[in-house]
Amino acid sequence: RMAISGTGLSAIVDAATLVLTSTVMFILHWQLALVSLALLPLLLLVIWGLTGPMKRAQRMAMERAAHFETHAVETVSAIDTIKAFRAEDHMRVRGEVRFNETLDAGFRAVGELTCALGGQQNQVEQVVDAVQAIFDGDAGHGKRPIFQATGPEIIPDAGCSRLTIRRTAC
Repeated sequence: RMAISGTGLSAIVDAATLVLTSTVMFILHWQLALVSLALLPLLLLVIWGLTGPMKRAQRMAMERAAHFETHAVETVSAIDTIKAFRAEDHMRVRGEVRFNETLDAGFRAVGELTCALGGQQNQVEQVVDAVQAIFDGDAGHGKRPIFQATGPEIIPDAGCSRLTIRRTAC
């Protein structure tokens, strides 16, 4: 019940943050807000694509951790029997194997996420390049840039001993 109510509350807070942030962005600069919100479907697609591999890897890691925890609880509760049979070394080795399996499952989860992201690297680079081209003024086909940023221009001084910073306007 706590997990469901926590997840529902988190979703409501996230949605309210998105709406509030989008509203502020539209008030400040509606064109920039449209560009940033245009990337939202791409982000949702990436999240949707990564959810499956992450869930599988997390499930495997949790199963391995449960096996290790079960072994640890059983070993501690039956320590008198283990000592009676002089099986301390055997149980220690089994515990180490289960612990290593748990660590391996955790590292495998990170590895699967990395592989999933690595497969999308080319598409992400293309989107970043396209957005950068829009902001740099290279919109293609001889079109004017959608946005022109006004920023400081650094001009070397005649003596080249110092730099002069001058604001440029569009």
